Amino acid sequence: MKQLIKTFEDSIVGVASGFDRIVFQGMIRPLMYPEGAMSFFRRRGILFKDAKTWVLTQTARLASAVEEWSLRECGEPTTYLRTSAIRKDEEARRRQQEKGIPVGLVGTWSCVEAGSSYRLKPGEDGPKLRSYHTRCKHLYTYLDHPDYGFMNIRLQTWFPYRIQIAMNGREWLVRQLEKAGIGFERQGNKIFRVDDLDAMQGLLDQQLRTSWCSMLDRFVPIAFPTISSTLGHRLLYTWTLWQSEWASDLLFKDRRDLDRIIDGVIRHAFIGAYPGRLLRYFGRPVRKDDRPRRDMRDPLKTTVLDLDEGCRVRHWLGRNSVKLYNEGNVLRIETTVNNPGAFRVHRRKQGASKSTPKELLPLRKGVADTTLRARVCQEINDRFSDHIATMRSTKPFESILAPFTCRKRRRRRSVRALDPTGKDLALLNAISDPRFTVGGFCNKDLRQILAEDPRHVGKTEKQRSGMITRALRLLRDHSAIRRLPKSRRYQVTLTGRSLVMSLQAALAASTEELTRIAA
Repeated sequence: MKQLIKTFEDSIVGVASGFDRIVFQGMIRPLMYPEGAMSFFRRRGILFKDAKTWVLTQTARLASAVEEWSLRECGEPTTYLRTSAIRKDEEARRRQQEKGIPVGLVGTWSCVEAGSSYRLKPGEDGPKLRSYHTRCKHLYTYLDHPDYGFMNIRLQTWFPYRIQIAMNGREWLVRQLEKAGIGFERQGNKIFRVDDLDAMQGLLDQQLRTSWCSMLDRFVPIAFPTISSTLGHRLLYTWTLWQSEWASDLLFKDRRDLDRIIDGVIRHAFIGAYPGRLLRYFGRPVRKDDRPRRDMRDPLKTTVLDLDEGCRVRHWLGRNSVKLYNEGNVLRIETTVNNPGAFRVHRRKQGASKSTPKELLPLRKGVADTTLRARVCQEINDRFSDHIATMRSTKPFESILAPFTCRKRRRRRSVRALDPTGKDLALLNAISDPRFTVGGFCNKDLRQILAEDPRHVGKTEKQRSGMITRALRLLRDHSAIRRLPKSRRYQVTLTGRSLVMSLQAALAASTEELTRIAA
């Protein structure tokens, strides 16, 4: 992300990263499996043949209690929606505007949607409960919370009463900014201007230190007021992060500054979306030839969409995606995670003590891994933005070339100048290979590319390796490349990228074109 900021440093105010949309799902652990549900009915003294009647009674009581509360709080009964295709968020926003509700309950809606439950199946040892997919009534409760902003709670009114709580990190941020007395301008979930960008980022970081289970448990009685009489006091929800969107917003000083570059940004993000690069965005390994491995099963897909405010390019890998789009003076890079198990993170195994060393394990859905998920998403945003940063520079070619074409002193010795159009041209072209934008390159990668170069022809493998080692040292001394931490791989720096891209553009241009530009 830092490289992208430097690329547009004259036009950018700063960047803010944090959760956008976060959807938590809650399930009662003993009721997650048929055996636990059977034990629940036995403890309550409910015969299996009477379970359906009992559930119907509880559903009716729950719906009645929610409707009474809705009438009391906002003067509106529960509104029935004939199809799940209706956008509930839009309905809730419309009511909030019509009734002028600044904070509190906006309303409740009900809709028949897909769910899962248990049914009685005969067996050799007696009847058993089995999981099955069904359709049942779901209740939607929409709030404009004084601390978390506009949000909703979705409750399955049929046993085992699964619940989802959808929040918006930017809505939450707005409440935090208001309480901190920091001035800002917003539209939807975009903040176009803020008085203190560093303070805003601090508030976004503070969200990650939330005690998630305690916070989410406080919302359960709102949507499920009969939980105590239905399930008792001992059963509690276990929370997972069902879906998350992590957004990095680059705030430009003026919308016109963003409009001037957005077409090039979208084109650059789309054209460079070959499989190897997309896999590196998501931290997936690739073969030596930069092609997907044979055991890779997740499909890759790239889409481009025209929006009312701008344009969006989105790269999918399985059920996870990263996208880039503009709105107003905000350029947003956003990672959506629906399948966290596709990523590997360093963590301890479930139940292990703090003294146990961490291992590389799949990212979990549980809220305990929320901070790790945020870190993974930010790394994806950074890798995507590093590719965007390879766009054409607007600086004069002379100012880009000058630092590399003079001698330097490093570690008490003289370092020769680079010869970009002469003997170092092949080397600079090699490190500019798009394959190396994200994952970097090593000595062997350059040896393979430069194998046909006249300076390397006829040399032994050991001699060629030594030549590349000295070339890498030269490029590092000129700050054209940097070594990646804890590895023997290198990555082109922002200044080095400006050099190679400007050099390629200049060499590809005709004399007439260069003369016209100079004039």
